[in-house]
Amino acid sequence: MALVPSPGAVGTASLASAELRALEHLAMAATGGTDMAGVQECIVTALEEGLELEAAAVGLVDKSQLGVGNWSRSCHEALGIDPNRLWPIADGGTVEQAFAVPGRLVRARCGNGPAVIAAVCYRGEPLGLLAVRVPAGGLAPPRAAALERFTAHAAAALAGVRMCIDRTRRLAVEAERTRISIDMHDAVIQSLFAIGCTLEGCARAADCSDPEQARRLDECRRLVEKTLGQVRQSIYNLWPAELLERQFLGQLREHLAELTGSPPALEWETRGQLADLSEEARHALLAVAHEALTNVVRHAGASHVRVVLDTTCDPVQLRIADDGRGLPPDDMQPQFGIRGMRSRLERLGGKLSITSEPNSGTVVHAELPRRSPPPTGMPL
Repeated sequence: MALVPSPGAVGTASLASAELRALEHLAMAATGGTDMAGVQECIVTALEEGLELEAAAVGLVDKSQLGVGNWSRSCHEALGIDPNRLWPIADGGTVEQAFAVPGRLVRARCGNGPAVIAAVCYRGEPLGLLAVRVPAGGLAPPRAAALERFTAHAAAALAGVRMCIDRTRRLAVEAERTRISIDMHDAVIQSLFAIGCTLEGCARAADCSDPEQARRLDECRRLVEKTLGQVRQSIYNLWPAELLERQFLGQLREHLAELTGSPPALEWETRGQLADLSEEARHALLAVAHEALTNVVRHAGASHVRVVLDTTCDPVQLRIADDGRGLPPDDMQPQFGIRGMRSRLERLGGKLSITSEPNSGTVVHAELPRRSPPPTGMPL
């Protein structure tokens, strides 16, 4: 004997099928990439053809104006919504009620008659608003519950596309910053370096009997060196987060190459991400590494130096160890460069230590908290 499903079971199966169709339409939104308008249309199609609702529209939150606008293309024909009208979120009425309880249906009235609206939020961030026309017989509770469930899926779809859009924009900005920094390095840096070399040659060739001319040439050379440092810093600031480690290492290698003498072989190791640190902290660590390498080349006579940067711990650790001649205990008084390194770190709540033994190399160890303390006297 064949089993005949009850009318209630048939209705439940039909609604479940409708929800599946709605989710199939919504899945198409995932292929939309950066087309937010296309995702809105996919959501409308899912509501109208999938959940078999009479008419629907989707608006997007405009954070700058604290309202909902950018409605889907068919909003006027479907619900009589003026696409140019911004719905204030804090309107003291239905829209504010909807965003107070995201995903729940709130009764409203659109241009073509009664409707329900539901706020679309993802992880607490308001993204948009769904508006659905209420049929003449009302919205049955099971279908209303299905609509509320669908709202959560719509939130995930809108959030996914928004993240794609944000990432695309960020990558475009980073690509342009990379291009500018490379152009500055290949053109401006090289030109300044050439000017500096020319001025140095002129200073050597200058008549020693004219100290004023020699002084002016030396001032020009110093100005070029200062400008060169400022341009290098600007390039470093422009470098995208993903390339910070490469840029950090590149600057160390470039610094070694520019020092007079025999630069040692450089071994580099990093743990964690430089992007996790503030810009000020990165600059401080780079300055400490620069000065430490300068001392290695000028005083240590080392053949090998190892730089280890660990950003996974707190405080962050920077260690520069060489295999040079080391420093006798009576030669470890703080010189100008060491005082500068220590002062730079202490200003950010960090500290510097140096250990050395004759003929056993020197280790410069810097520590820097992940979050710098506020300046003295400033409110927390």
